[in-house]
Amino acid sequence: MNKGKEFLYDFVCKKISYKQEGSNWDFKKQWYEKTDKSDLLHDILCMVNLTEHVDGYIIIGVDEENDYSICGIENDTNRKDTNGIVNFLRDKPFAGGHRPVVTVEKLQIDIHEIDVIIVHQSDETPYYIDERAQGCGAIRPFHIYTRVQDTNTPVDKSADPGIVEKLWRKRFGLDQTMLERAFLYLQAPDDWDHIECGYFYKYAPEFTIVMENKDSSTFDFYHLGMCDPTPCWYDIEIRYHQTVVYSITGIGMDGGRYTTAAPDFQLLSSDEECLKGFAFYVKGSQRHILYEFFNEKSTSKNDRLAFDRYTRIVPIFESTEDKDEFWIYLKRRFGNSRKQYNIAMAPGFSRLVRCNQSEESLKEEYCDQLAFVSLYEEFWRNKVGLYNDFDDGPGSLMS
Repeated sequence: MNKGKEFLYDFVCKKISYKQEGSNWDFKKQWYEKTDKSDLLHDILCMVNLTEHVDGYIIIGVDEENDYSICGIENDTNRKDTNGIVNFLRDKPFAGGHRPVVTVEKLQIDIHEIDVIIVHQSDETPYYIDERAQGCGAIRPFHIYTRVQDTNTPVDKSADPGIVEKLWRKRFGLDQTMLERAFLYLQAPDDWDHIECGYFYKYAPEFTIVMENKDSSTFDFYHLGMCDPTPCWYDIEIRYHQTVVYSITGIGMDGGRYTTAAPDFQLLSSDEECLKGFAFYVKGSQRHILYEFFNEKSTSKNDRLAFDRYTRIVPIFESTEDKDEFWIYLKRRFGNSRKQYNIAMAPGFSRLVRCNQSEESLKEEYCDQLAFVSLYEEFWRNKVGLYNDFDDGPGSLMS
């Protein structure tokens, strides 16, 4: 079971519980008949042309006319997998040759199997065909289909001009703030070129990342695991022209060979005498996007060694919900788990400490983090145990 599929399982169960369709999810009782090719293409076009920056989900195996009950598609002879959908889309005359990215995931809920067609979010909107598609004669060339709330554009209509404008603005990133655009661009690290004090985005050079050394000799626990624990700190600023749109502390490890954005930090209130704090990233957050950016820019052997050591002690949560759920698990078990880690297990580096920090306190923090990571791994192993394996995906968690 992988975390991506567990997220999908939770998403689908939540939407079923709403007992209604929404702006980016649609229910189908069964797979499209072979004679329904126009319906399949129409639904995919509507989902890929969402004005929001979200994936679209066509959930098959739910009977909305029977109180949104799960009827399953395990005996449906019209089922398609990802390859089947890709082959279906391959010969369709999409304008500019841009085709939606679509995958199919199988889930098992209770005793039934359902399929989910995921129409992946794209900024290449609007998608449309520029000539008649064989077998899909109902789909009209140059018509733009979308989905507003829970309603698709009728097959014989085209989206309202205001919606079409939003789709073009989405393509050019004009529907986002400067900060949102910056983090969108950061997800393509290869499009950023190095300058003396940072990086600039080569397709819009007014966006820059400026890094300045910070005058600090403070150690943190993650410096202990490095070959060279000498700390380095940076002020990292993302600028649009000369305006700072985002700033964050950067950390340099292994003597400054490996640099990344500082992790998030949260305290755990417990029955312990002292509050414990833990470092982590949440996937998709601004910190995590910067973390991934700097990882892609770190290519030397020494960079990768420091990166590997860092990732062993700073976990990445799949989502905010994942973190919040784990935090409950952590509160109940941290005290017992922490007893397994003695400060003698932490690396020593007293000869390099040149500040008022206590080496013992740093080792305590290091061991706290080891217990934190260990419990997160245990949390996922236990969670997997609650599922019935189905194509490496989650089983039923429904009561």
